[in-house]
Amino acid sequence: MLKLNSQKIRYLPIRPNHIDDGRIACPHCRRRIVPYVYFEYGVAVHSSCRLCGGTVQVFRKAKKHMTLLGLLFRVLLFFVFLFLMVAYHG
Repeated sequence: MLKLNSQKIRYLPIRPNHIDDGRIACPHCRRRIVPYVYFEYGVAVHSSCRLCGGTVQVFRKAKKHMTLLGLLFRVLLFFVFLFLMVAYHG
């Protein structure tokens, strides 16, 4: 309690019987958890339970052909880099 101008002010929590700690109930094991989020190339793919390993939420489908295309693009860039280094130095 706080006294202000001879008045007593009582502070009550917004939800008195509820503790909001940011955890959710796992849909598989029903325990309260903070889900673990998996990232792929800086983008969230899905979240899972740390205790049972079950998937909590899927944010996007992983596109395997895009990762293969990205890998081929990186290999091509590497060989272009090697070719330019050899042409420049020799």
